[in-house]
Amino acid sequence: MAEVQITGNGIAALSIAQLLSQSGIAASMQSGRSKHQRSVLLSSQTIQLLSTIHRTDRFARLGWPIQRRSVLWGDAEEPVTVEHHGISIPEILLADELRSHLPDTLTSESDRASSGWVIETQLRDSEAVIRYGKRGAIFHRAKLRTSADAHCCFAESTAAGWLFLLPTSFTEAVVICCGYHPDEVLRESRLVALQVEDASASLEPVSIAPAMASELCASQLIRAGSAALQFDPLCGEGVGHAAREAYLATAVVRAVGRGEPVQELLTHYSARLQQAFLRHLLVCRSFYAVHHDSAFWRSELTYLEAGIAALQTETIHIPVGFRFEDLDLKPVIA
Repeated sequence: MAEVQITGNGIAALSIAQLLSQSGIAASMQSGRSKHQRSVLLSSQTIQLLSTIHRTDRFARLGWPIQRRSVLWGDAEEPVTVEHHGISIPEILLADELRSHLPDTLTSESDRASSGWVIETQLRDSEAVIRYGKRGAIFHRAKLRTSADAHCCFAESTAAGWLFLLPTSFTEAVVICCGYHPDEVLRESRLVALQVEDASASLEPVSIAPAMASELCASQLIRAGSAALQFDPLCGEGVGHAAREAYLATAVVRAVGRGEPVQELLTHYSARLQQAFLRHLLVCRSFYAVHHDSAFWRSELTYLEAGIAALQTETIHIPVGFRFEDLDLKPVIA
């Protein structure tokens, strides 16, 4: 089989490169490090998934343990705190650790021979995406108060938007402020503001509304990671989705190599990603159906409802053509 070209160098690209290598399929990918400097929250399930793909659990020990989650949402007067098992870790540190386990046989993009399939994992500006909302967010670096629980993440809604606080050490945290005017949200806080002494914005507002590429795959092209789907960080763990998409994209390439019908495989791939994205929008709806007197929440809920209706119509009649067996997609015999 001709070499597979992987564009991008984030979690999805690294996981696909690792799985292709384990499958004996030659691949090339871009050199360099991911540009993302943000810390991410990984659940225990995602940690296990990445450990299985990359055959290491060292990165889990590089992160900061998160043991609880405290949520003050909607009309609730007091926060609800539950157990949570995960870690916070800078995405660049996670990517560097996963990259260190890639095989030496992996070639750089500039050295590649003529490639067959291309797997894109990084969104290009020129690519068309369907975006379900207009919300933006500012990422702050904050100093935790001495009274704050450094092993607890906090989520809170206000009339202007929502906040998420993720500790990264005993003394520091990342605070995400989301809304049409993100700078207003922290001023309305009843929970997150009590945990930090100060917060300084490190980035300009960025869009965090869920988005999906208008074309998830085509002839000899598969999109995964942020090139395919973008998730609202409040309601979905992008790293976990990227790892699962890596499994599915690799399985498609393996099945093509065995001679399975290409178009049926691509239809199955698109359907699986659309179904995962629909589940994400449904989770988002459960969080955004609050503060009905607020223009922010009403408008964003309208976008979500439109996306849910469209995807439910589009995916309901797609038959299940393949089933997973380890890293293989096997045809479903009617």
